[in-house]
Amino acid sequence: MFPPAPALAVSPDGLRLAVSTGASTVALFSTETLQREATFPIRPSGDPITALTWSPTGSVLAVGARGGVVQLWRVDGRPRLERALLGLAPLPGQGEAIQALAFSPDGGLLAASDKSHTTTVGHMLVSPLAQMALWRVASGTLVAPPADLGAGTGLNGSDVVAFSPDGKDLAASLLTGGVRLFDPMSGQVLRALSDPGDQSISLAFAPHGALAAGTLGGTVETWDASNGKRLGPVLLADSVPITSLAFDPAGRRFATAGYGDGTVKLWFTAGMQQQSVRLASDPDSTAAAAFEPGGRALVVVDDRGGAFIWPTSRAAWEQRACAIAGRNLTRGEWAQFVGGPSYTTVCP
Repeated sequence: MFPPAPALAVSPDGLRLAVSTGASTVALFSTETLQREATFPIRPSGDPITALTWSPTGSVLAVGARGGVVQLWRVDGRPRLERALLGLAPLPGQGEAIQALAFSPDGGLLAASDKSHTTTVGHMLVSPLAQMALWRVASGTLVAPPADLGAGTGLNGSDVVAFSPDGKDLAASLLTGGVRLFDPMSGQVLRALSDPGDQSISLAFAPHGALAAGTLGGTVETWDASNGKRLGPVLLADSVPITSLAFDPAGRRFATAGYGDGTVKLWFTAGMQQQSVRLASDPDSTAAAAFEPGGRALVVVDDRGGAFIWPTSRAAWEQRACAIAGRNLTRGEWAQFVGGPSYTTVCP
């Protein structure tokens, strides 16, 4: 029922990150020092926090939890609850949890998806169901009744949501496989991007508008969201489910994290080639990754309580490599550890 990756949100200025540090507890950390700056509990107590996202305005953090909890918290000072959003709730006696949260680019709308487990046939068979709700942030009212995201046949799928960079499309994955695009202003379905198949459990829009989905089968698929056409072949990114997917601000690279493999991979968007070696998180952990909005770093948190900040600018990598090696790489070393860009000397 819970999302496969831990909850993570990075502030629009890149200076803070929000994570869950225990049941019903959110903590804000500095991305510069990884020192804790604030902690606050949500209500009701005891509900595990399953999703976080930061408003583009920088002043509001959305929090999702088990039991259909969706709350807006002011974090531009002492954290304080601003509003609880109603619309997603479990059926009586059934389990349910928020799977994903996403603000529209202007911060005016908030989308949330959930997954609930219903029992049938004498309570022996569990069948997951998914819905998506869309609210106006200023008033807390629903844009439309919650949309049906299908019923799954297994317990491993997770429905997720993402807004396009221009705010005109809202993407949501289905428990039965495939992805739908919705009109955020009306909640109506615009188009389907793929036939039901391998379940998509992570979604991300690139800055130029392409939509990427990570699947239970370890693949990454990309589409032109404006017409629903695929962009290139399917990428086999891992042998485990892709639990997190994120593009850098320029759209030149994206990051993927795999379920239980304790690593994060960086890829060049053009050509879908892996960049360098895997970045390690805690052993056997499942991670969530997000690029710092300025593109200078990759923020990674995992379900073992670890948090990591990886520099991603070329200048930072060159400086670090030169400090370690004390010389330029040979052409063979460049091909093995760098890949993508053509060979060059970077150390003084």
